[in-house]
Amino acid sequence: MKIKLKQLDPDLPIPKYAHKNDAGCDLYSRIDLVLKPGERALMPTGIQVAIPAGYAGFIQPRSGIALTQGISIVNSPGIVDPSYRGEIKVILINLDKKKTFKLKRGEKICQLTIQKVEKVDFELVEDLDDTERGGRGFGSTGLNRGSRGQVSTINIFSIPSTSLRTGCFFLNNVIGSPYGISTFFKKLLFPRILP
Repeated sequence: MKIKLKQLDPDLPIPKYAHKNDAGCDLYSRIDLVLKPGERALMPTGIQVAIPAGYAGFIQPRSGIALTQGISIVNSPGIVDPSYRGEIKVILINLDKKKTFKLKRGEKICQLTIQKVEKVDFELVEDLDDTERGGRGFGSTGLNRGSRGQVSTINIFSIPSTSLRTGCFFLNNVIGSPYGISTFFKKLLFPRILP
């Protein structure tokens, strides 16, 4: 498949795959950027694309800086519709609690994957068919439930604003809950986010 691409900054590399069979191609920062802990910003990538109908682009975080720097994308995956012709921009967020992230123009910042998508027509019905799973979700197959068989709930209005900004509340209270993963894996997977 060929996709038409317009460069808004000719000094930046065009998107490319790091390895032959990679699913995502690298996109680059068009500007210098400094993100303090908990901050987010809109990052331009310096390209416009014309994705064919029936396909869409999906913007994904880069695993390397996600692990070492705590950098992610707020609305991951970001969707690039086939009708969109503006510059691709990415909403970056610094989830690290202590470290400021400094990005230089021209550095790899995210990945773009192109995937086939289906457009559907929704049919309004009175009832849906029954399945063994039914309406169970949100980790229902792996959670230890209380004496009444209910999953613990969280009142988001009691969450400190700093926790909302950094996302640390979710990691500390959901992943770190009694029915979450062990402390060992918590520190292994999120060494720079969790205490």
